[in-house]
Amino acid sequence: MAEELVIRVGTPQDIDAVMEIAMMACEENGFVQPSPQRLLTDIWPALNLDEGVMGLIGPKGTSEVQGAVLLRIGHMWY
Repeated sequence: MAEELVIRVGTPQDIDAVMEIAMMACEENGFVQPSPQRLLTDIWPALNLDEGVMGLIGPKGTSEVQGAVLLRIGHMWY
């Protein structure tokens, strides 16, 4: 039987799992060296629902993160 996945809104308690998957994604892309500090400047506010939100996918009843989406609200440059 396949494990049940849940889609939920990320919280500050998810920071370690989110940073791990973000670094893995950067390494998989492989065209730049990832900067944990720069990733954190986008991820941390969204986990706190400050001008953004982060959706997380993982097995039900665990803190494991298997997928994520980061949506940020920004100001238009024009």
